[in-house]
Amino acid sequence: MKLEIYEKFDYKMSDAEVYVDFKHWREGFDQDRQKAIKKIAGKMDQVGCQAVIIANVLTDDDRFVMSQEHVGDKTIYIIPYLWSSKEGAGLNWDALRKIREIERDYGYHDE
Repeated sequence: MKLEIYEKFDYKMSDAEVYVDFKHWREGFDQDRQKAIKKIAGKMDQVGCQAVIIANVLTDDDRFVMSQEHVGDKTIYIIPYLWSSKEGAGLNWDALRKIREIERDYGYHDE
């Protein structure tokens, strides 16, 4: 991934115009949602992508749900957590399935 893109997002999915931005939110994405959406949409315009996955890595509160925001013809997918440290929760399999679905929807192909 080019440095100027890496400064905006953490990862680009191969063969797909989908970027990933990993976060570590203690209280979830809802704190300042509209401000964050506007900032992410601006970064999307700068790199020319159609979709971004915002993935919170870790939580101790698994009550947040996945969502998506449409900004013009672009989509921002919000994954509230990949791993929950809440007892009995662990890996968010629904989030991993959603990421895989997004990959397919935007042209990622397994080799």
